[in-house]
This record gives sequence, structure tokens and C-alpha cells, in this order.
Amino acid sequence: METTPLVLGIDMSTTACKAILWTLQGEAVAEGRASLSLLRPRPLWHEQPAQCWWTALVEAVRQAADRRTGAAQEVVALCVTAQRETFVPVDAEDRPLRPAILWMDERGREFLPRIARDYGAERFHRE
Repeated sequence: METTPLVLGIDMSTTACKAILWTLQGEAVAEGRASLSLLRPRPLWHEQPAQCWWTALVEAVRQAADRRTGAAQEVVALCVTAQRETFVPVDAEDRPLRPAILWMDERGREFLPRIARDYGAERFHRE
């Protein structure tokens, strides 16, 4: 059986993980999608449990692979995109210490004028 080289594109956005299998010519041949939950424990706070990223990734890739027979043998490259400045603190064994703080979280908004004044807004955004 002849195989077609494929690229697995994974987009871990704020609301979902998308997995798309592409030919080297740019044709999408299969895709999968899994939703992500969004936590708002307080006004202006936006968080996600880091484990939900892995769960969504596995589901999205599984869906795409199920829609393309032989996909596991055809993937020759991987491309991953992720949520902007989202971060999750981890312990020494890389286990999450708390839910991830998302890029759109605004709990530090009150500090922005001082950062811009003391550090310089242009320098802050550049570095």
C-alpha cells in the first residue's frame, strides 16, 4: 500500500484543540476537535486545568487519525501552535501546582501603568 506523507498540525487555542492532517501540498485530509473548559474563579480571572490540554490533544488527534486510514504511518512532520502567554506553574516532577493562568487573565491589570512607567511600555513589549 502506498502512503502519502502528511503533516499533523495541532492548534491548542483557548477554547479547543484542533488536529488537522495535511498533505505536503497543503490539502487538509482529516481533522479532529476537542473543546476546552474555561474557569473563571473570580471576575477578570481566566484559568484552565493543564490536564485538560493533554486530554483534548489526545481526543483531537484520535479523531483525525480515525478519519484517515493509515495516518500513523503517514505523518512525517508535526506543527504545534499554542495560546499566547498562557502559563502553568509546575513542581520538580512537572506536575501542575494550580490551574494555568490564561493569556487573557486580567488580575495584574492594576500593575500595568507602573510597569509602563518604570520599565517602559515599548521595552516591555519588545523584550
